[in-house]
Parts: sequence; C-alpha cells; structure tokens
Amino acid sequence: MAQPRAAIEDGSLLGEARADSISALDELATAELGEDVVQAAAAAAPAPSAAPVPPVEDEAAKAATQAAADEAAKAAAAAQAPAPNVDEEAAKAAAADKVAADAKAAEEAAAKAKASEQPWDKIELPPHSSVKAADSFKQLKEAAAAEANRLTTELESSNSTIQELQGKIKEAAAAPKLDPKLEAEIAELRQFKLAHDVEADPAFNEFKGKISSNDEAIWAKLKATGNFSEASLEQGRKVGTKELDWEKVLPTLSVADRRYIEAKLVDNENIAEQKEKALADAKANAKTFLETRSSAQMENMKSAAAVVVKDIPSFQRKDIPVNATAAEKAAIAVHNKAADLVITKMNESLALGATPEAVVELAIGTALAYQYSGKVKVLEAERAGFTKQITDLTAERDAAVKELDDIKRSESPRSGSAPRYRPSGKKVDVSTLSPSEALDALAADEAAKQNA
Repeated sequence: MAQPRAAIEDGSLLGEARADSISALDELATAELGEDVVQAAAAAAPAPSAAPVPPVEDEAAKAATQAAADEAAKAAAAAQAPAPNVDEEAAKAAAADKVAADAKAAEEAAAKAKASEQPWDKIELPPHSSVKAADSFKQLKEAAAAEANRLTTELESSNSTIQELQGKIKEAAAAPKLDPKLEAEIAELRQFKLAHDVEADPAFNEFKGKISSNDEAIWAKLKATGNFSEASLEQGRKVGTKELDWEKVLPTLSVADRRYIEAKLVDNENIAEQKEKALADAKANAKTFLETRSSAQMENMKSAAAVVVKDIPSFQRKDIPVNATAAEKAAIAVHNKAADLVITKMNESLALGATPEAVVELAIGTALAYQYSGKVKVLEAERAGFTKQITDLTAERDAAVKELDDIKRSESPRSGSAPRYRPSGKKVDVSTLSPSEALDALAADEAAKQNA
C-alpha cells in the first residue's frame, strides 16, 4: 500500500515519530518487566547513535561532521557504562580463594588418609570365621596400629632431633674460626693441664712413699752409727739424700753400714726411674689414663660406700618369701623400690666427684641428715613415753579386771557360809570396814540396785 507522498517527502517528521515510539516502548517495558530490569538492559545495550546530520554537499565538512558524531557516541557510551563494584569484586575474589583452599584441604586429607593406611587393613578373615576369631583379629590389628603409631612418633621425634642437630652443626661450621695462634695456645694449655692432673694423680704417690721410706731408713742407720750429731743429721735431712755428698759420708762408715746405705740409694734411683717412665707413658696418653683412673676410682668409691651402707636396712633390698601374703609382697616391693632409689642417688652423688655441685649436695645432705636424726631421737623418746603409758594403763586395767572378778565372785554365796555383809538399805561408810567387807558391801549394794 503506497504511503502518502507528503509523509514520504517530509523527512523532518521521522525523528519525532521514532522518539515517540522508543518512549512508548520504554514505558511498556517498564510496566511489564520492572524498572530494575529495564535499567540493567539499557546499561548493557549499545549507546544510541548521535542525531542525524543534515546532508552537506562538501565532502570535507561531511567527514568532519561524521568524526564529531563518532566522538559523541564514544563519550555517551562511556558515560552510560556502569562503574565497577568494589565489594562485588572482593566477594568474588574471597569466594575463589575459599574454593581453592577447600580443594587443597581435601587433597591433603586424602593424602593423609592414604598415608595412614596400613598393609593389614586390607587383610580380611574368611566369611565363615567365628565371632571370637573376628574379635581377636580386630584386637591384633588395633595393637599393630598402636605399635606402628608409637614407632612413627618416635621416628618423627628422632628426625626432628636430627634436623635440630644438623642445624647446630651448620651453625657451628658457619661460625667464625679461632685464630690459629689462639687455638695452638689453648691446645698447649689443655696438654699442660692433663700433664698436671697426671702428676697429681694418687697413683704416683706410691713411688714417693717408697723413696721416703728408704730415706728414713738411711737417716736411722746414720744415727745408729753414732758418728753424727743431731744437728748434722738435721742439716742432712734438709739437703736430702739425693743431693748429699756421700763421698764424704760413706768412708766414715763400716763396710756393712756403707753397703746398706748404698743399696737404699740405688733403690731410690730405680724407683725414681720407674716413676719417670710411668709419668711419661701417662702423659703421652693423658686422656685415656685419666679416664681409666676415674673409672677405677668410681668403682672403688662404690665398693667403699657399699661396705658402709651394708648394715643400713633402708639401703638393702629384701627377698620376697615364697609363702608371703599379698600385703607382705606389696610392702616388700615398696621397700625395694625405695632402696633402689637411695642407691641410685648415692651413685649419682659419687659420680659428681669433688665438683662444687657435689660439695653443695654433700653439705645440704649432711645438714638434713643431722636434722632428721634429731627428729628421730625425739620420736623415739616420745615412743618410749607412750610405751610406758601403755604399760601403766595395762597394769591398771589388769588390776581393775581382777577387782571386778573379785566383786563378781563375792555376789554368789560362799560355800558353807552366808555372805559376811548384807545390805541394810542404808549408805555404809566403807572406811570403817575391812577391805574384804568393803568389797562385799559394794557388791551387795550393786546387787540390790539391780534387783530393785
């Protein structure tokens, strides 16, 4: 159907018609879908094109007009684009992180479950097994799992210790080195200390004792000859047998005395050589020598301590008799445990040697021993007093029991005669009666009261 020419030729009405149509459609969409949906669709839709430019004959002007229209369209699109929502972006990022964390936790849980699986978990009993066998097998698997867990824990602890020690080794290796001269000086001082400790060791006192014994024998022999005064002998002692000029002394002696003294002097020389050799060997292996001596001394001290405490009951273990009751066995077990603890503490104190810690422990232990000894004496005195009280009370009780028995016997008639006292119903002054009559009176009054 042909349109009216006026409407076709009048192009200026097309813009208004189009605007009216778009406005009507917007109102219809808003009514049907809601304003929020329409606004969201409008934001997502491309920006409307710029208003039509009237045709111009000049191509340059047309191009400039088109460029201006394009720029206006871009500006309109940028103005209508929604601004980014910071909260929504943060929420999306947090949700993504949570999903990743949950996935990682699930993977770790699966790996841990797989690692905790044991070979025996896949072993099953035959279907026809009894309930008792199934329970025993279950207990066996649980025991195996517990032992595996224990060993795993120990292994982890050992690995941790190893790693810690390896770290310390690395730290020590990375630490600055000492100056070589200082290290040499320290090594020399250590060797000097070891040599001094070797020389001071009691083992070498034996050589000194033998030489001193020979020296005393020499001085006694010289005094017995009568050729020397006390002053000259005292002067000789100060010089010493090794430094004394014997070429002047020996010719004044008899042959027998000279040979005796010469033999002692030769023996001293041999002993001195033995001591020097022993010292040289010990110094060459000073560390080993001191360790060996320390072990021997420790054993000697333990043996000496065992001799001292052998008569102290609290230090000695007890054997459990075959016919001992449960209570006796328990008491002996407690005693043996306490004895073992005392012996262990004693050996630990001996192992400390003459260190400051050992001296402090010895001093405190001695003070406490005296304190507890005093308390024990007080308790023993109190026990003796209690024992005497118990003895006295026992004697009084026995006397009262005897008196009561006599009273009971006096209640029954005596054979062959009537009671010597009959109750009169009046209070009797027992001080005027004899002991026997007084007891009879008391018994009679008591009987009367019971019969009343």
